[in-house]
Amino acid sequence: MKIQVRVPATSANLGPGFDCMGLALNLWNHFTVEDLPDGAGIVVENSGEGADELPRDRSHLVMRTMLTELAHLTGEASWYDQPPALKLVCQNQVPAGSGLGSSSTAVLGGLLLAHAYYSQRVNQAREVDQE
Repeated sequence: MKIQVRVPATSANLGPGFDCMGLALNLWNHFTVEDLPDGAGIVVENSGEGADELPRDRSHLVMRTMLTELAHLTGEASWYDQPPALKLVCQNQVPAGSGLGSSSTAVLGGLLLAHAYYSQRVNQAREVDQE
């Protein structure tokens, strides 16, 4: 199973609209997650803006958010404590620490990936039950 999402950069610092108005920009962070064979653990690949400074393990903000949300969706802490083998690929255009929402893209990307992953898992389980 392979899931891809993309999230735009943002700016909420729009002069008189400070903290009230936002703007999506044409810079995008792209995130892809896919299953790996059992026992492969968590693998994170980063490219683009800030790639060398970002974690390459489960402490990566996208992965942490995804696993936390999967634990919440399923009601099973094992999703966070003992996650399945997953590969996360992050292609970053939004510079970290620039005020353009790189952390927001990571959190939203993790949430979107978690919900899509959960939905696909539920649908696969239904198909197996119907056979």
